[in-house]
Amino acid sequence: MNRYKLLNIAKSYIKSVFYSILPERTVPLWTHLWVTRRCNLRCKYCYVSHEKYPEMNTLELKRVINHIKNKLHCTFIALMGGEPTIRKDLPEIIQYMTDLNITSFLTTNGTLLNEHKIFQLCESDVDFIELSLDGMAPSPISEKTGQNLIKILDILIKYTKTYDVGLSINMVITKQNYKELYELIRLVSGEPISITTGLYIPDLQDDENIRDDSFAFNTSEDLTNLDGFVNRILNLKNKGAFLAMDDSYYKKWVPFMRQLLKHPQKPKQLWKCKAGKNFLEIDCDGRIRYCSYLNQIVDEDLTILDLDLSYYHQLRSRFKNMLRRCNNRCLSNCFYQVSLIKKHPFKFAHEFVFKHAMPFVYELFDREKTSEKKALKNEWRKKFNNGS
Repeated sequence: MNRYKLLNIAKSYIKSVFYSILPERTVPLWTHLWVTRRCNLRCKYCYVSHEKYPEMNTLELKRVINHIKNKLHCTFIALMGGEPTIRKDLPEIIQYMTDLNITSFLTTNGTLLNEHKIFQLCESDVDFIELSLDGMAPSPISEKTGQNLIKILDILIKYTKTYDVGLSINMVITKQNYKELYELIRLVSGEPISITTGLYIPDLQDDENIRDDSFAFNTSEDLTNLDGFVNRILNLKNKGAFLAMDDSYYKKWVPFMRQLLKHPQKPKQLWKCKAGKNFLEIDCDGRIRYCSYLNQIVDEDLTILDLDLSYYHQLRSRFKNMLRRCNNRCLSNCFYQVSLIKKHPFKFAHEFVFKHAMPFVYELFDREKTSEKKALKNEWRKKFNNGS
């Protein structure tokens, strides 16, 4: 991440906090830009519809990215799917974001990656790569497991360390795989890799195909096991394990599932989602979605290009009506964290400075390390540009 991207994130954050005081202006902290709904996998818990869906071409995506920065003042964009690496123009899209000094966050299942593709992504100056990895053992609910992904992870570590790309792993926790998180923590120990975790939640949508409660913590024994698991991972986190989610998120797991089981029709709301205000969700055809989990469009005739800083003021009633129906049944790790950032700005600012800004400053003065990285980059450029 270059210094201009860091400055742009800081400016966007300050604007977002400032405009939150003004009811008629909103600057989203984070934008999810769906570049495709296509995916090469069929994980059973996935909330993404796999029906054929229109996608923006390269030029249209660039126009949207430009609009997000210049009209909405948001400079942190996550490229989502489906599986984004299906798109052959992905490095070009990321390079365009780099040219505009927009911070890019790529989420991928990793199964389509190889060394050449990872090199291309790093050369385009992607800032963060999140690998979805749901454990080592084969799973009936997820295809994002196994030793092949571990091999890809090794290559990712090599390239992201050289190119100063943030690398993280996201794991969906079920009662079948939760103990594998310990192995994952051990596997990446000593590497600059953060781990995020999301709790598998049944019955979130109306699609019966994803309602497989045998993977949810839905009995008294399950909740006891989950409580012990939460205590252990919080202990590991205190000892230095790089678990990126806030402690308060993990502490909500058991109360959340208990509420969901006790009052399945109307569980108690345990946190406040800020969908639409703190983050925007843009579908691959340019229309606005309520969030990642709900396959619903805010307005059939409205696209991202129609929005300016007054968008939330205009759409607030629609978002709030939807949140009344869904917030109490959702515990999305991503949206929880973004809402927390807005709630505790000074804590976020402290973590941002010391985890991202300061390492960049240190790199400027470490000439030996910088020269080593330059040599490696030149070696890889010769290798791949010669087609070997």
